[in-house]
Amino acid sequence: MRHLLAVAWIGTWALPACGGKSTAPAADGDADTDGDTDTDADTDADTDADCPGAQISCEGACVDVSTDAAHCGACDAPCDPGSSCIAGVCGGSDDCPVGSVSCDGECRDASGDPQNCGACGAECADTMRCASGICTCRPELIACAGLCVDPRSDPSHCGACESACADACVDGACVDPAECGGGSSGEWTLCDGACVDLESDSLHCDGCGQPCPADGVCLGGECRDYEPAVGCDSCDGCDACGDTTCCEGDYGTICVDTDEGEGCP
Repeated sequence: MRHLLAVAWIGTWALPACGGKSTAPAADGDADTDGDTDTDADTDADTDADCPGAQISCEGACVDVSTDAAHCGACDAPCDPGSSCIAGVCGGSDDCPVGSVSCDGECRDASGDPQNCGACGAECADTMRCASGICTCRPELIACAGLCVDPRSDPSHCGACESACADACVDGACVDPAECGGGSSGEWTLCDGACVDLESDSLHCDGCGQPCPADGVCLGGECRDYEPAVGCDSCDGCDACGDTTCCEGDYGTICVDTDEGEGCP
């Protein structure tokens, strides 16, 4: 799996602008795509969609861009009359599984792949994941005025968007910095007022200001690659992960590159 470069943490994370447009997510962290095929995935917040399987949201309608000739490989990318859409390519081959699109020769799930979100090459920011072909805040984060923030630990948005702390934020509450403790490793760490678990925090993985890339989750203090388990609604009977680990949770059904016996995030 390809990797994105991590960028320095600056307290809160702004979403990247695409094509000169505002890309603020909706207040609940959901957003929609407007069909552009920019280098970064668009996140215009005018529609809230939750599409089944490998379908993505195109102006509020759920479509399969792997086979839809009107939206072939991306929203509003029609094939010529009489041409079929196969694996997201007009007149393409059937080398990819159903629901996948061919991106530079690789079969990818445009509905959930943060590096090809809604279209080949449309990458989500590190603070985001891909859901229904739309870049939206990671499950543990919320959208506040165009930023994806962690209300459990962010002192500027502690427990809610408009709730700021003078000192530290622990489990969504403003507390004395001395109360920062616990975590899966037995000790949390104070990172600029954010009390975090370096073993599992996607924004501070094994160190303050060390985020995982969009296609990574923090497990045991290491960023582990993940990708959607194409065609699987659960890990029961799923054979999409090969030699990686099938995991279920807030990210849906995903394949995670874990060490033997390490478990899921």
